Amino acid sequence: GGTVLTISGTVLDPESNTIRCEFGETAVLGTYLAMGTASCTVPARSVSGVVKVRVIEGDGGIALEGEQPYLYYQAPTVVGIQPSRGLIAGGTSVSVVGSGFVDGGLQCRFGVNEVVAGRSAEWISSTALACVAPVSVSGPGIVGVEVSVNDGADFTADGKQFLYEVGATVDALRPSYGVSGESGQVVTVLGRHFEQTGELSCRFGMSGHVRGLYMTSTMVACSAPASGAGTVAVTISTNGVDSRRGSQPFTFGLAFAVPEASPSKGPVSGGR
Repeated sequence: GGTVLTISGTVLDPESNTIRCEFGETAVLGTYLAMGTASCTVPARSVSGVVKVRVIEGDGGIALEGEQPYLYYQAPTVVGIQPSRGLIAGGTSVSVVGSGFVDGGLQCRFGVNEVVAGRSAEWISSTALACVAPVSVSGPGIVGVEVSVNDGADFTADGKQFLYEVGATVDALRPSYGVSGESGQVVTVLGRHFEQTGELSCRFGMSGHVRGLYMTSTMVACSAPASGAGTVAVTISTNGVDSRRGSQPFTFGLAFAVPEASPSKGPVSGGR
């Protein structure tokens, strides 16, 4: 219970003085909002299921025409989110784990006012959702992530937190080249806004993320994966997902062959 149900109809008239809503066998008093509209607070119910809603107006108990179905459901809960941080520019796909999720009327709210729905709030199962974080209009900071399954009329209040951050920027690589086909080549990445997180990682081109070793807020060490010859963009991610802010090129090339020399020794005076 606690949800406010809005009722609209041209026959609703405040001059009738009273209005009540019947949810199955339970009746509650309503409130006129304006000519043609009123509201009733939905009473609590011990079990889920569909009931019929009737609207009764006036002291004489005149029932307005028609009945509407109303679905009681078990309130959803949010147990955890992953990743728990993302760019202030938005676009991070956040996996939301919980219970009581239903398909239809789904919304995800980041902070107080930023709500996403439709393709940005995807139902996966009764225990999992995928929500795309919106742009943070207030900049970096921590916000709560809550879920609604009735088009925003009610949201969870579980307080799971999401950190909006500027995002790591790559300014330079040392070295900026390596040998193709070899793995384990250490590259020092220089930049800004690096964070020591469990998901800190480096990405070389379209290959998957590899673990990054945090050194300072401006320096991370990465072990380059094996790759064919060519140049790729290197980016840093602090959440293991986003790596869309700033990159530098790294070139994989062929190893130089050392030429053979003969003889391999001679006098200190040199000569031919």
